Amino acid sequence: MNVLSFTFPIEKNTPAPLRRYRSTFAKVQEHLSGGTEEASKGSRPRCLWRWLMLLMVVLLPCCHCLAQGFSYHPLPTQQQLPAANVNVVMQDSEGYMWYGTAGGGICMDDGYKVFAYNSETTGKGVMENDEVTCMAEDHHGKIWFGTRGGTYYINKKDRTVHRVENKYTTSRKVNCISVTPDGCVWVGIEQDVLKFSQEGQFLKALSIGTNKRQEVKEMIVDSKGTLWMTILRGGLVTINPQTDQMTTQPWDFPAAASYMVEDTLRHYYWVGTWGGGIVRYPDMTVEPATVITTEKQHFGSEVYNLWIDPQRPVMWTATMDDIYAYTMQAPHSTSPVSSPSPMLQPYDISQVLPKGKKLINKLFADKRGNIWVPGYSPHTFILTPTHSGDHIRRDEVQAMTDQMGYKVMVNRIACEGDYDWIYQNRTRLSLYHPATGQLSFMATDAYPTPLSTQKALARCKTKAGVWTCNGKKLIHVWHEGMKILWEEEEEAKLPNYISALSDEGNGKLLIGTEKQAFLYNYNTKKLKQLTDTVGIIQQISYDQKGKLTYTIDPQAPKQLADTHGHVWTLTELTLTEHNPKTGASRTLHASDPNINMDYLTDITLSDDSICLGGIGAYCMIGSCHELDEVRPDGPIMVSHYDSLQSISVSTMNHLHAANIQFAYRIHPKDPWTELPKGENTIDISHLQHGTYTLQVKATDEFGVWHTPQSVYTFSVPYPWYLRWYAWSVYAAILGALIVFLWKYRQLKTHPGESPLPSATPVPYNKEHPFFIKVTELVEKNIDNSNYNVEDLCRDLGMSRMNMYRKFQSLSTITPLEFIRIYRLNKGATLLQTSDLSINEIAYAVGFSSAQYFAKCFKEVFQLTPRQYREREKKDIPAPHGAGIIR
Repeated sequence: MNVLSFTFPIEKNTPAPLRRYRSTFAKVQEHLSGGTEEASKGSRPRCLWRWLMLLMVVLLPCCHCLAQGFSYHPLPTQQQLPAANVNVVMQDSEGYMWYGTAGGGICMDDGYKVFAYNSETTGKGVMENDEVTCMAEDHHGKIWFGTRGGTYYINKKDRTVHRVENKYTTSRKVNCISVTPDGCVWVGIEQDVLKFSQEGQFLKALSIGTNKRQEVKEMIVDSKGTLWMTILRGGLVTINPQTDQMTTQPWDFPAAASYMVEDTLRHYYWVGTWGGGIVRYPDMTVEPATVITTEKQHFGSEVYNLWIDPQRPVMWTATMDDIYAYTMQAPHSTSPVSSPSPMLQPYDISQVLPKGKKLINKLFADKRGNIWVPGYSPHTFILTPTHSGDHIRRDEVQAMTDQMGYKVMVNRIACEGDYDWIYQNRTRLSLYHPATGQLSFMATDAYPTPLSTQKALARCKTKAGVWTCNGKKLIHVWHEGMKILWEEEEEAKLPNYISALSDEGNGKLLIGTEKQAFLYNYNTKKLKQLTDTVGIIQQISYDQKGKLTYTIDPQAPKQLADTHGHVWTLTELTLTEHNPKTGASRTLHASDPNINMDYLTDITLSDDSICLGGIGAYCMIGSCHELDEVRPDGPIMVSHYDSLQSISVSTMNHLHAANIQFAYRIHPKDPWTELPKGENTIDISHLQHGTYTLQVKATDEFGVWHTPQSVYTFSVPYPWYLRWYAWSVYAAILGALIVFLWKYRQLKTHPGESPLPSATPVPYNKEHPFFIKVTELVEKNIDNSNYNVEDLCRDLGMSRMNMYRKFQSLSTITPLEFIRIYRLNKGATLLQTSDLSINEIAYAVGFSSAQYFAKCFKEVFQLTPRQYREREKKDIPAPHGAGIIR
């Protein structure tokens, strides 16, 4: 019966959706009390069977409650990771999440953006391997991480990656990293354990032996500061950090130790093994529930790591094939537990986890108690402790599908104790018993068609049953077991069809029709008209001040207030719970996994829970007590700063970043500028140069604004075009412009002082027979624009290669340059001595167009052909041409 000490009490602490088990529980207790006489007669088997029934009744709801105590969330920033698979997860002292990926390096996540450190980005030239195997944060805030090819650390202040260099770490796979209370960093690499100082200086190397089949697998530091290590294919080893003494601990167990965790409440250790489940240490007691040897789960005893939940007595276990959880027996004394009786019992989380086997890695719990599960299949996900109101019982009403052939489509619903009344589209009023799954319909001959078309429904608050209608008639319906009974309220004769009902208690029933609102006192049997309306009443009730309120808009959201004062608002796709006192709210969606409806149709109050109806199912939802709490302000961190563009901030609430809203101001007297939900980047590109203090305030995931914080003082520098070097450039340009204008003025005033430019002289011997022959051939074909180097080779009777060699030996230009410069010099001569137009000269010297001739001419003479001719007319001395190519 030890398991029962971990279940939640049925009467007080059980969430409202589970309180329906009370009646069944009471019946079993009554049955047990009646069995005393039989027990006295020696009927022990029957008594034992009854106690087993009691255990099932108590345990099943509680197991359901535990399973519903967590919800599943995929990693929100999965798409930003440089590699899909994650080996290890960690949260640092500032709240950043770190992901060690299988091939993408190590990543830092502020809840909005992932910053990657790998051989392609910040770690380029430093990191040799991008598969991260382990990581830890030292006392200076540096992030140490191991890869399959070396050890590194990240300085978060300047976001730089540094390689740990010594003969032991070079290109070797790192299995584990741990930090002891004295600040030293310990690194496990194969058979070696390396010790580094707080500053990262190598201090010592210890060895576990020479057996290469054994390696340091995992490290933990216990509450006394002792460093424990599990050995691959071996047992346990400890190191005293003060003396550096290594001790091999007793390990008489057939399976190797793989991971261990200290249990400070029970004063001993839990050790996960590779194939032998979980054992208690040092008494070496095996926990039978963890030895999973079924055909489908034979890898369930190969343990990767363990984590004890400090909020509830549950141990979480990652194994070779899945995640398992076990409830833990409460400690009975301060002495070590030596009882051989089982301490762990299975804790069902199958309804929370994705179906099927999983390829996962080491579990990690963040500061909020969320469990991060890195893995390959499925990708990394998070299990979060749900809010008190997140205990949702969902029912698909399978009996409706079995009897009618289609899924439940709730139009109106009313809860009465352990039974639910459901008006569904295309069916009559039905009675449903969730505990047994029984479903019965109102008789077809009761009141024909109107009962299947008018869907007004309300729970009777002062007597059994519900209120419904038959057209203009008010009907009271109740049940005996699963049998449905009804009667017509003869005194409540309405002039129009009934469209809405609301029992306000004390015998007062509000009735909405197509044209009026009425109050019917079913205790005194009196009907009173309250008001006329201009449309069909959809919802009707009294507000908190006793004032009649109603809506005639069929599209208006449905609203009601629960017993805690929370206001619930329903639309087709969302259900919002709001606490007017604190301003906190939360929103549930039809697509949420624990709701999973096509769309939402109706809400009604059931004791202190909300009954939510929809297409595909209906749900019982408890009020969220977190909306009543005033949570302390969390720190707002600056996660990224660009001095010219923006500042990014974060509250490090990674799972609810999409629901958090920020507001900021630069000057204390400025109004607050609010960012949209889910955005965290503040634009500062419009700021003038100067020093500023940024004030930011943020909401929590429930929309409550917290106290503003001065999070950052920053300076916007002068823009580059106003700095000293820019002014130096401006002065140089201005000086050059003045000189140019002065020279231009001198040129205009004394035009004869500046001669025409000429082409650069070409050094070669014009008397050499070879160049005489070349000049004759080019002159002969001066007006042939198609005459090229190949034609010159043919006319000289030489190969192209031999001609190039000849030019190289006798001159410094190529044949093509010779032809081009000769044509340009010929053109310059014609510009000086002839009246031909520029177009005619261009064609005369072998250019295919005047534009190309002008371009080439300016490259050689620094003047256009027109400028060249105009200056010739002003008697400026003529150029010397292109050297001796004339």
